[in-house]
Amino acid sequence: MTKKQADVREIVLDMLIETCENGMYSHLVLSAVLQKYQYLDVKQRKFMTRLFEGTVEYQLQEDAVLDRYSKVKTNKMKPIIRNILRMGVYQLLHMDSVPYSAVCNECVKLAKKRGFAGLSGFVNGVIRNIARDKDNIHFDSLSELYSVPEWIIDEWYKVYDKQTVNNILHGVCQRKGLSIRCYQSRIDCDDFFSHLERQGVTVKRNQYILDAAWISDFENVESIYGYREGYFQIQDSSAMYPAIISGVKDGFNVLDVCAAPGGKALQFADLLKESGKVEARDISEYKIQLIDENIFRSGMKNIDTVCMDALCFDENSKEVYDIVLADLPCSGLGVIGKKSDIRYRIMKKDIENLSEIQRDILSIIWQYVKPGGTLIYSTCTISKMENEDNVKWFTDNFPFVLEGFENFIGDLNDAATSKDGYLQLLPGVHNGDGAFMAKLRREA
Repeated sequence: MTKKQADVREIVLDMLIETCENGMYSHLVLSAVLQKYQYLDVKQRKFMTRLFEGTVEYQLQEDAVLDRYSKVKTNKMKPIIRNILRMGVYQLLHMDSVPYSAVCNECVKLAKKRGFAGLSGFVNGVIRNIARDKDNIHFDSLSELYSVPEWIIDEWYKVYDKQTVNNILHGVCQRKGLSIRCYQSRIDCDDFFSHLERQGVTVKRNQYILDAAWISDFENVESIYGYREGYFQIQDSSAMYPAIISGVKDGFNVLDVCAAPGGKALQFADLLKESGKVEARDISEYKIQLIDENIFRSGMKNIDTVCMDALCFDENSKEVYDIVLADLPCSGLGVIGKKSDIRYRIMKKDIENLSEIQRDILSIIWQYVKPGGTLIYSTCTISKMENEDNVKWFTDNFPFVLEGFENFIGDLNDAATSKDGYLQLLPGVHNGDGAFMAKLRREA
């Protein structure tokens, strides 16, 4: 396919097949495609990104609509047809700028182009029926409305009231721009953000984290002033709090046991003002490479990487570190607004298995903390089993106590439990993704 012949909708269809049918992660698929098609203009890239991410995000809702208007249910459709129709439904319901005639024509054209001319009439009929009845479409549940599986919502109802669950679901659908953190040890943050604004980038400063902001209205992140110079790191605001609450001081020795892609470890290095030392570990050479790339771009000198499985005890690390960060593998339910396919991949049994893995890691890495030192336990999920329950299990079985950190987070809204040593951040309630953190001090 030449540059002039690139069909954005056909590219999106291929991306959907990779993600929805072949099990590839949506953010990796999107990143690879944006890299491949850099020659597309900004408008095309934005359309492609929104159509792909939106179709993946609203897959549950799209399938519910299709099942009402099609005699053939979505799970019985051919994968190509199923994903063409999903694209069509997303455009009809969520992209008002696209005329329904264009949606219909492009879906039919795609079906024919992919060898399904015999089903083009079926595609045409389904899309037209939905378009004609668009104003009468309603959703029978929060699951359909927000395109979040029912079991996840039920789990949240066990912990939160109806209004809070509604806020979470609404927050998952919000788009605030790209969250970044400025490296304080490298550049003055006020000057940096002012420079971005002069470039035409829209900057919304984070009211709780002074070196952070959400940015939008730029072509691509690599083109932004300061990216190649290593003046900022892409990082959600909720992911910044584990380092902030740790109380890290100049000269501290810090270990991040599951560090990729390195944002939190580099934040520690920045807060140390290039004093002390940070060791960033992860399980594979691929993940270490991701961390190394971010270290190289940042220019930080007080951080090293080591390829090591957190489930393997390291005798040389025993009681060495002032702070150990255990940002452990989790179900990721706090980041489904960005990585939409997680909601369709994760199952309840996976949460139980992940909770056990988290405990297995914690039962090893606690030994790396100096007596009197700090262990930060964090996840990017909204799951009591992985979060509060694991902290309770840990303090019951190991010589650690929860330590309040309310003085480190300012007037962050609805953060009352921070005085007790833990905090669950929620989309739609707090700024940013859902995340959990607990601060634990070793007593012996």
